[in-house]
Amino acid sequence: MENCSDRADRISFPLDLTGGDEFAVILSGKDYENRETLMQTIREASMTHKKKKAGAIVASGIALYDPQEDHTVADVFRRADQDMYANKKELKEQHG
Repeated sequence: MENCSDRADRISFPLDLTGGDEFAVILSGKDYENRETLMQTIREASMTHKKKKAGAIVASGIALYDPQEDHTVADVFRRADQDMYANKKELKEQHG
């Protein structure tokens, strides 16, 4: 995966800073359709960067709106946050 700064002008989805070093992305269209591939690309790149001890290591999470489970946007964010922390734990447990 290319350096994030090299790709910044090609991002086709909005980014919203939600905390000091956390941000949210709401995908639509082709990006939404390709969400699993996008997530896999981010996670594989982070693992590669960790092993090489170079580049950005990004813990990531994803959640889809579920009308049976989600009553507010915060419900979706909470599940995405839980997924991100699970990924963060996985990254920390990997030896590199």
